[in-house]
Amino acid sequence: MNRALLELQELDSSLLALMREKKALDNGETARQKRDEIAQKLAQTREKLALCERNRSQKEDELRATETKIALQQKRLMNVSSAHEISALERDIKGLSSARGDLDEAILTFMDEAETLGNEVAALEKQSGDAIRAAQRAEDKFAEETARIDGILARKKAARPAIEAKLSASEKEKYVTNFKKFGGIAIAKIVGGSCSACGTTILPFTLKEAKEQEFPKCEACGRLLFVE
Repeated sequence: MNRALLELQELDSSLLALMREKKALDNGETARQKRDEIAQKLAQTREKLALCERNRSQKEDELRATETKIALQQKRLMNVSSAHEISALERDIKGLSSARGDLDEAILTFMDEAETLGNEVAALEKQSGDAIRAAQRAEDKFAEETARIDGILARKKAARPAIEAKLSASEKEKYVTNFKKFGGIAIAKIVGGSCSACGTTILPFTLKEAKEQEFPKCEACGRLLFVE
């Protein structure tokens, strides 16, 4: 058998291996997804913090207004003598004081919530920075590895026509047919007395017959068998 057939098989096998390697490269999708998930969570937490601070600010405004009303009613209380007016003002002051207590409690709750959310934001900001850098590293690595593999592929593909030129039309046809039939392994060779494709032992008399054939085949798997 023409040695160029084996050379072509080895070249094509290396091309297929490189293409599989390229396909298996991490393109950074997982890292980008994690980056985006953290960014979304960070944005949501920031929004919660902003809402919490707005609510606290609103309650503080209400508290100031309530304290102003209490002070005003207390001042009025000092200037009335009617028992009815005194009773009404005292009820009003009592209600306002109760509302002030509720506002104080609400403000403290919002302060605690804001502190917790602030800590979450700080932690998420760190995670976000780490995730952004990780995604960039993954993308850079993907670009680097893709360029490396593409360079090797280009060089190997450029060498292919010279090998094909050593083959006759019938040899090319045989090779292409078997390449398609056997999933990219058209030519097997004998390694340690066995077929390199399927591992079947090649018996001595089979080997002797194969040497006399133009296109010997492995009796087990049917691939073309290169015999020196």
